[in-house]
Amino acid sequence: MTSKKELIESRIKFIAQSGRFFDKLTIGMRKNIGIGQKLSYQRIPDKLMHYMYDAGLKIKHGKKIDHFGNAFESLIEFDEKFAQHPLHKGFYYDKNQHALVGTATGMDINVSNGKHHIIELNRSIGILEKIRPIYSTKYGPEIYNIVNFAKKHQFRKVYVMYSRLHLYKKEFLDASEEFGIELIPVTYPWVEFDRKYHKHYFMPDKLEKDTLYMRLEPGYSPIMLYLSDKYISYKWLIEEFTKNPEAYSNINIPKTTNSLRINKDNYSEKWPTTVIKLSGKMQGQAIAMLKAKTEEEAMKYLKLGNPYEVPPIFKAGFTEKIVDKLFGQDSTVIYQDFAPPAVKDNKAGRIRTNIFANPLESFALSDYYMWTAFDTPDKCPNGLLTDPKPYIVNWAFSGKKAQFKELTPEERELTDAATPQLCKIVQNGLEEKFISHG
Repeated sequence: MTSKKELIESRIKFIAQSGRFFDKLTIGMRKNIGIGQKLSYQRIPDKLMHYMYDAGLKIKHGKKIDHFGNAFESLIEFDEKFAQHPLHKGFYYDKNQHALVGTATGMDINVSNGKHHIIELNRSIGILEKIRPIYSTKYGPEIYNIVNFAKKHQFRKVYVMYSRLHLYKKEFLDASEEFGIELIPVTYPWVEFDRKYHKHYFMPDKLEKDTLYMRLEPGYSPIMLYLSDKYISYKWLIEEFTKNPEAYSNINIPKTTNSLRINKDNYSEKWPTTVIKLSGKMQGQAIAMLKAKTEEEAMKYLKLGNPYEVPPIFKAGFTEKIVDKLFGQDSTVIYQDFAPPAVKDNKAGRIRTNIFANPLESFALSDYYMWTAFDTPDKCPNGLLTDPKPYIVNWAFSGKKAQFKELTPEERELTDAATPQLCKIVQNGLEEKFISHG
């Protein structure tokens, strides 16, 4: 009899093969008839195929097929480690080949009360054209850290895989020549087709010897969901933190639940009490804030009939609703204790730390402060905040006026003590879910 785990593995295998087919189709269109795209639209027909495959399995195996059309969720929910499909490899070390694959995540952090509060993990890191000028060095800090890591572990070749590498491609090629290590930039080929560098966008069936594969975003894989879904990542972060809180003395995981909850001890004159998010949404979408003393007050402010409803404030348009349903992005609402940000010149700021997680030695690629352009009021009003901009620091709310800054020496001292703990908690979390050595 086919076990549930075997069925999940079969579904993941199909997703990997279907994903490669649609990616190759899109690359072929870019290569042969010049039709490119800025976003991964091929994921939509690809996703429809997942539902069709699961439908066939559902007819045969019934209740063993859960999270219909979304096998990544089944894998993450199943209480066992999983091997990574070759096309999905993102956290793996092949000792015989001395080949390493790691995945980067951008971690958003509010610093206050002597702690680095992990607000959320992101699907990709933040190395943007707007940010590069804050560093006065010849190359971006990511490049120096990659080179140092590769030399330390004696990798002769490094594939650097990222959708925005056109911003950094020249720096990588120049650094490759200067430091005597082969750095090969690989970007999304349907966005920026490059005959020389796109061949390893798909993870190969067999890893090359003495080679480092740096996935600066996880691609469409179970690791993507594991890192970037806000409720899934909270659950394993807090589980890892709870095992050994002494090892994470400089960091904090704000309490997060999937039903309405108000932390009465979190009430202050200046700040909101609660951040509300749709767990699967990215890039500052579907985020709200409120200030309330009780759950009853909060339900009234949010117009909820019960603590598990999706608040009306997250009502999506027709097209967005279809995409959300298709990818399962609209079902889980989370309520997170508000962790106060750093404040300078009456402006709120948060740190983005870009972490490269891998089974050998996770490390930070770079970090920076992002400061909002809006003054924080002395008193935050009760209720659903109609203007949360002074309290939340991200691109969607802070806009083009946001200021990006290097950490000052004082800020650096505090963050340098927390960074190894931030890296370790991500590495340990991935180790708990994915078979990472072979």
